[in-house]
Amino acid sequence: DYIPLVNQLSVHFQIRDDYMNIQSTEYTNTKGYCEDITEGKFSFPVIHSIHSDPNNRQMINILKQRTTDFDLKKHAISLLRDSGSFEYTLDYLHKVEADCRSLIAE
Repeated sequence: DYIPLVNQLSVHFQIRDDYMNIQSTEYTNTKGYCEDITEGKFSFPVIHSIHSDPNNRQMINILKQRTTDFDLKKHAISLLRDSGSFEYTLDYLHKVEADCRSLIAE
């Protein structure tokens, strides 16, 4: 039964895509700078950031604007960094990867 493995791989690739969209120069060159923020997407790191400080509505307000403004996107990135969302996302990706490897070993 490969369904659990496929599910975990799907989670891994979606979260990795969320992370790369806001952290990767390669993604910036092909898709544009932080396009998920411009599109107002509640990506994995964004959701973590919002949950880490529910009283701070800055990230939600930025997403609502669907901004193309470079400086506002940089500010959103600093909010993600300050809330520990990048570190949390990477840690979670490592956990999901380990789960995938364990499922493959079975």
